[in-house]
Amino acid sequence: MFVESIEKSEHIYGVNHPEVADRLNNLGRLYRETKRPKLAQAVYERAIRIYETSVGEDLRGLATVHANYAFCLMDQELFTESEKSFRRALELDEKAYGKSHLEVATDMGNLGGLLMEMGRYAEADPLLRRSLRIIEQAVGKKSPIAIGAQRMLEDLNLRKRMFRSSLER
Repeated sequence: MFVESIEKSEHIYGVNHPEVADRLNNLGRLYRETKRPKLAQAVYERAIRIYETSVGEDLRGLATVHANYAFCLMDQELFTESEKSFRRALELDEKAYGKSHLEVATDMGNLGGLLMEMGRYAEADPLLRRSLRIIEQAVGKKSPIAIGAQRMLEDLNLRKRMFRSSLER
């Protein structure tokens, strides 16, 4: 079904149109969710190339593909490449929405979570704190997304304490 949709879009819009990239992003998500990361990676890479070369670069679409691509890379433990893609998504969303938008907060949380997983706690901390502030301002402290961001920050603080404790032994 996804492949047919892509083929129809290629026929209607041409192979390098943002509509094709959008459908490729959806296919990449399907491949990732069905544990086919190499296929997902190839599809995301094509979608990124299309968005980057299309006239009137769609920052939001490109940012979304970069974030999905970063998760795909993270699934494969390609952390350095994942970090680059998360940073690119953040940069694009800041250009598209401004620095205090919920999408930007999500990107910060994603990047902060990756850095936390990599043990780079000092870099993760300001991103997760800023993400939480933006989220709380946008949707309130008691919203599910804010509670999730609070838990991520609590997880970071726990990891930092455990790391310090291990150094003291």
